[in-house]
Formats: sequence, structure tokens, C-alpha cells
Amino acid sequence: MTRIWLGLVVAVVFAGVTVAGCGQSAQNETQEGVDLTQAVSQVDQAAQQAKAEAEKAAQQAKMEAEKAAQQAKADAEARAAKINDLLAKAQQLLDSGELQKAINQAQVVLNQYDPNSSVAQNIIKTARAQLEKMAEDKAQEVTSGVQGVLEGMGQ
Repeated sequence: MTRIWLGLVVAVVFAGVTVAGCGQSAQNETQEGVDLTQAVSQVDQAAQQAKAEAEKAAQQAKMEAEKAAQQAKADAEARAAKINDLLAKAQQLLDSGELQKAINQAQVVLNQYDPNSSVAQNIIKTARAQLEKMAEDKAQEVTSGVQGVLEGMGQ
């Protein structure tokens, strides 16, 4: 019977140790669960903060891009206005017979602003044609004058 009691005591002690160990294990698992929950919460907060910062940076980049686009548009408009002013001046010079100045003014547009400006090219073409016509007329006048002098000498 002593053996039975001894076996029973050993079984109770073993069961108590096992239950105590399980309790300790459960307590450790509970603490690990709390630690894991806190870590997940911290990661979530960091992710939300990173998202907010990324959205703020994207908004700022968008605003800067819009500002740059507005500046580029203003610059393009100012450039177009400058070209139009230069071409208007060149046309005035052409119309007033200041042909070389008209050519020079149109050349500024081609050299500094728009090498493909058809208006500037046409002003230059027209001015050169008028200069050639004037040169031909002057040559004809000189030729006629020389012929008149020669004829006068021949009489």
C-alpha cells in the first residue's frame, strides 16, 4: 500500500510540476503575444507615417511641377511676344524702304529665337528681291547714262 501511496504522491508531484510548467509556458506565450501585438502596432504606425510623408512629398512635387509648367508657359509667351515684336519692327523697316535694317532685324529672329520662322525668311527674301531690283534699276540707269554720254560724244 505504501507503494501505492508513493506512486500516487509521485504522480501528484509530477502533475503539479507539469501544470506549473504549462502555466509558465502559457504566461510566456501571453507575454510573447503582447510583445508581438505591440510590434505590429509600431510597424503599422510607421507605415501610416511613411504613407503620410509620401503623400505629402507627392503633393509637394505636384505643386512644384505645376509651378514649373506655369513658368515655362510664361517664358514661352514672353518669347513669342519678343519674336512678334521683332518681326513687326522688321516689317515696318521693310515697308519704309530700310531694306538692310529689315534684313538684319529678321536675321536676329532667325539666329536667336526661331531658325524656322517663315515670316522672318519671307521678310529677308522680299527685302533682298527689292535690293536686287534697285541694283538692277541703278545699273540700267548707269548704263543708259553711259550710253547717252557715248552717243553724245559720237555726234
